[in-house]
Amino acid sequence: MKRVVVVLGTRPEAIKLAPLISEFRSKYTHHIELVVVSTGQHYEMLRQSLEAFSQNIDVSLDLMIDNQDPSNLFILAFDAISTQLRIMNPVDMVVVQGDTTTTLAAAIAAGYQGIDLAHVEAGLRTYNLKNPHPEEINRKVVDSFSKLNVRPHNLRERSTFKRGCM
Repeated sequence: MKRVVVVLGTRPEAIKLAPLISEFRSKYTHHIELVVVSTGQHYEMLRQSLEAFSQNIDVSLDLMIDNQDPSNLFILAFDAISTQLRIMNPVDMVVVQGDTTTTLAAAIAAGYQGIDLAHVEAGLRTYNLKNPHPEEINRKVVDSFSKLNVRPHNLRERSTFKRGCM
């Protein structure tokens, strides 16, 4: 059985990844052990969004504090996600979405541990590293070593994911 870890922390990540989580949990339970990890970057909005799709978090890292600087969140998220991936070893693939600090931290944590990465695109590209900052930087870094890059609307095409990573 393959272990796939979906890492998210914000409402947009939850909204775009909920159909994928649902698909894995409803149709692939004999082939894939899915673990949903949340950094809590936008905890309340994230929880509400997942509930709207009848999905839940398996591991909550609860990292967000009021007025937290993105650099501090990155450090905390990278450390906590790295630790979780080691605890869950083996992990066959990490799935992230978009361009958030959570996405960047999870992607680098997976990369450092030699775990394949699937990146579900946010769909917005400026190719200007200063606008939006730091999101465009995050996108470029994550894309540079993702094994699989997926447009959000392709998630309904099961064959895209099946062919690419399993």
